[in-house]
Amino acid sequence: MEDGGPPLLTALSYAASKGYTAIVEMLLKQGSHVNARASDGSTALMWAAKHSHPETARALLIGGADPRAIDKAGKTALDYATMKQDAEVAALLEKALSSR
Repeated sequence: MEDGGPPLLTALSYAASKGYTAIVEMLLKQGSHVNARASDGSTALMWAAKHSHPETARALLIGGADPRAIDKAGKTALDYATMKQDAEVAALLEKALSSR
């Protein structure tokens, strides 16, 4: 948010941040936009990476999440996985980036 408060998340981003993979998959099947942006420009994939949820990140990538998306801070999901030192999520994202 502009006032410095927490970002306003989409339902998909919130579920991704919590690692609720089944809910993420259900939301995608119900038509949630996989690359929708939160108020800070982040995507659900970034939230899955920020909170070390590899299965959720995998579900988002299968659903068409863009691993190249950049938030308002100039960071990608891979940047967040690297900052979190999450080798599993980072490897998943690197593979997705190399195959696109």
